Amino acid sequence: MAISIGQSASRSMTVTGEIVKRYAELTGDFNPLHFDDEFAAKTRFGRFISQGGIAVGLVHALVAMDMPGAGTVFTEQHWNFAVPVYIGESGRNQHR
Repeated sequence: MAISIGQSASRSMTVTGEIVKRYAELTGDFNPLHFDDEFAAKTRFGRFISQGGIAVGLVHALVAMDMPGAGTVFTEQHWNFAVPVYIGESGRNQHR
């Protein structure tokens, strides 16, 4: 599980309405930003966005499986979501 200078790994996925629904069923995050057209349209986002945990989960998979690799866990994290991931967009996370 050694990391070397210049090493990188990436993962990506397209967030669909089905993924958002399944995430909500697992976590209970049924925020209207993810499910209510009228509500979401009145926010600064203007339309549905995915739950932040979906993007975070992609980062977790990247670290735990790709770099440094299997068996790795976070002991501390701080997230800043600079932009939303809209339904139908591809989220990509890269680790260096």
